[in-house]
Amino acid sequence: MVTVMGSVKDIGTQITDEDIIQMGKGINPNVGITRVRRFNRKMIINNKIVYTKTNTCVITFEGTELPKYFGLFNDTIEVQLYIPPVIQCNKCFRYGHVQVHCRGKFRCYKCGEYHEDEKPCDGEARCIYCNLPHYATNSQCPEYLRQLKIREIMAYYNLPLYEANLFCKQPSAPIPSEFTPLNKDDRALPI
Repeated sequence: MVTVMGSVKDIGTQITDEDIIQMGKGINPNVGITRVRRFNRKMIINNKIVYTKTNTCVITFEGTELPKYFGLFNDTIEVQLYIPPVIQCNKCFRYGHVQVHCRGKFRCYKCGEYHEDEKPCDGEARCIYCNLPHYATNSQCPEYLRQLKIREIMAYYNLPLYEANLFCKQPSAPIPSEFTPLNKDDRALPI
């Protein structure tokens, strides 16, 4: 089944995910809802981590086109394209999975090497992706930015990860400032 995800704001926390699936309808009645996931906000209350519901949901619609509006209880709500976040493991620091599901070995986030203990070392910072002197979790790393671009391409063009990854590996076309300037004497140029 082909699906597309959109984010919807201003849905009260008293409305359950099941209510949204049962009662919610897109403007096009042929659009079905397969899944609803509500965002939670992480808060620290009395030195304990507590997750509270927010008014924003991610709704998975059947089909390839995202509906512009979503009808719920006689109210029309705008649907925005949802771009999933970049997920990075805190154990091996690879992208695409989290520590709970990691089958790799522990890697130091600072130097990128494998250590016996799981404590950061005193060595120089070295990224496991680009070998530049920054941590593996740096949000300015070229590989992180590439992963972000992959998520955007997946969302905008409704592509699977594999195809979006291939699309990102292609060299980009030069921007106009990178073209060599033409001489004023252009007689040698073919017409």
